[in-house]
Amino acid sequence: MPLPTESRIRLEWGLRAAALGLLGVLAWRLDAPVVAPVLEAGARSLPSALAAATRTEPAALQLQLDSIPDAADREWIRALQRAGTPVRYSAQANGAPVMSVEPLARPGGEVRVTAFAAGATLSLSDDVGPLDDSVSSGGVRTLDAALSGGSQAATPRGVAKVAEVIASQQKAVLVLGRAGWDGKFVALALQEAGWHVESELRVNSATAGTAATVRSPGAQTRIDTARYAAVVLLDETTAARAASIQAFLAQGGGVVIAPDALSLASMARIAPAAAGAAQTGALGGVQSSSPLRGLDRQPLVSLRRDAVVLQRLGAEVIAAARREGVGRVVQLGVRDTWRWRMEGADGALEAHAAWWSQMVGAAAMPPAIGPALPADDPAPYSALVEAIGAPMTSLPSLPAAPTSRNLILLVAICGLLLVEVASRRLRGVS
Repeated sequence: MPLPTESRIRLEWGLRAAALGLLGVLAWRLDAPVVAPVLEAGARSLPSALAAATRTEPAALQLQLDSIPDAADREWIRALQRAGTPVRYSAQANGAPVMSVEPLARPGGEVRVTAFAAGATLSLSDDVGPLDDSVSSGGVRTLDAALSGGSQAATPRGVAKVAEVIASQQKAVLVLGRAGWDGKFVALALQEAGWHVESELRVNSATAGTAATVRSPGAQTRIDTARYAAVVLLDETTAARAASIQAFLAQGGGVVIAPDALSLASMARIAPAAAGAAQTGALGGVQSSSPLRGLDRQPLVSLRRDAVVLQRLGAEVIAAARREGVGRVVQLGVRDTWRWRMEGADGALEAHAAWWSQMVGAAAMPPAIGPALPADDPAPYSALVEAIGAPMTSLPSLPAAPTSRNLILLVAICGLLLVEVASRRLRGVS
């Protein structure tokens, strides 16, 4: 049964009003700012996502990062933020790598690479390839190596990079003491290990009752850090140099104290420990697998609180170190190490040189580092926080993209208008 004319007119006005109302809602929705959708981007997809955000200028940008962006992407994100786009992101520090590279006080340009990543596999490499075959599963890794170019520590969550470390030339080592087997072979061992060595040895004259000082070519009477990285004191004949050595330590130099030099009060004041009772080396011990057991020694006892043990022989401490101001002091508990070199088994020369190089390296002033290169990115997670702020533990949920809802409104408006027009035509109104 057809509707009465008045009822049909009221229905048509209702349809028209409903269409106009929905049209107003659509206009409001089109005028409202469009919120960017959540971008789930890793290291590979992040550049394309950032490019899209740059073109569309979203009202907000949210990133769910499964890895730490590199330096270029961090700068891109910061540029969007500074251009007025609010940036929110979630990222976990767990598994992000951190690394440092520092030159060692050793000949040959070796450096110490230290890397850390919590709860993630960690591999180290330089510009040529992997530094070793091992991959740790989190924690701190330390590796001493001669690098080719820059280095990096990689985990599934990011890569930390350090540019090539350019260090100044290693300074010389000065050997002071009495002319004899130890003075001769300590200097020779350090030279064989790659150190530039200068010596100042005292020669006693039994007939005249006098002593003469013999200096190697280039040796300086003044001991300072401009020329020397470390000084080796072999015995008590170095007493006249006590004031110079104290000043050398204050400048950051290193001092190695052999047992016979500990009788000097000035050396005892700065030594890491006191000298224990003298012990005779085991007969034939220098030819064993533990050649230091065959050397006469005075184990170090009563170590200071700030002393660090460098080497033990069983329960005995035979080498220790401590800081004196900005300098470092290494104390030895073995004497006549030349016997190791002369009487030891095969490989004794190399082992003797390596041992003395290690002891001197523990005391020596490390070479200075040149200017940093722009490829440095040693802590990418920290750099990300510094660039754009701290991450959020969870991102707020964003409304769905409005396109589908707007289309439904448009269809509803068109449907209402069609019904209204059809009703008017059926009752003969144009």
